[in-house]
Amino acid sequence: MSVYTIDQLSRISGFNKILIRTWENRYKLFHPQRTKTNIRLYGDECLIRALNTGILRDRGYKISHISKLSDQEIKSLVYNSDEIISSNVVEYTNRIIEAGITFDEALFTEYVHKAIAEFGLLEVYNTIFLPTLERIGILWLTNNIMPSQEHFISELVKQTIVSNISLNNKTPDSAPSWLVFLPENEHHEIALLLAKYILKENNQKVIYLGQSVPKESLEIVRYHRKIDNILFSIVTRESQRIIDSLIDFLRELYPMSNIYCITHKSNIKDDLSDEVRFITSIEQFTSELGNTNK
Repeated sequence: MSVYTIDQLSRISGFNKILIRTWENRYKLFHPQRTKTNIRLYGDECLIRALNTGILRDRGYKISHISKLSDQEIKSLVYNSDEIISSNVVEYTNRIIEAGITFDEALFTEYVHKAIAEFGLLEVYNTIFLPTLERIGILWLTNNIMPSQEHFISELVKQTIVSNISLNNKTPDSAPSWLVFLPENEHHEIALLLAKYILKENNQKVIYLGQSVPKESLEIVRYHRKIDNILFSIVTRESQRIIDSLIDFLRELYPMSNIYCITHKSNIKDDLSDEVRFITSIEQFTSELGNTNK
């Protein structure tokens, strides 16, 4: 079982620390452990109780009432489908976080399917997946979620995107072609899979090579396919260090191709602005895609 400080509980649940302490002292909503130095430590059950409390408060329940309920009674109210509020992004996010912590694939699938049916995949990615990964990432960065939990929820997100990628093979011969890959030692595939989804939805030709692609594989492609655009993603520090040489390599292999890189805006270098187009958001990518189709 994982344990969280009050700061971590606050950042994940969205409740400020003063409010958490007030509910704990006045209503006995949480029952944390305490270290010898009197530091509060909250277990998984406290975190899930906090997430569920947020959902019930949004539905109009008073904290004085919620505090009197057992964990099971709270869950029963949360899962009462008659009370689920449409378009409640926080509710979807909290359920996905709970699914990741408790390894509950059925819970993840249920709420993600509802969310996609209501918002569509791109909106779900922007307003639910990204905030969820950011909030639960707080736990990963502080080693309070084991790697198995990190892999569990990341793989479910990837599977969701893959299952929504169109299998339509009727792409026009004149459609622009895209070589899409992750450089060597890069395994963070979620953003790249979403880019593939967007490309396929826009009837683009996609050659998707996947994770950790060696340079030799990139060279072989040019002998078989004309490449109009190249898209890759970088996250790791190692990739940030070698990006200059990678771009030089791609430019030599594909001198006429447009080069795009999905990355955080903090990684963008001014001296590379003419050689590569950096993508930091879905909106920017769809805009760039629209420009290539003109």
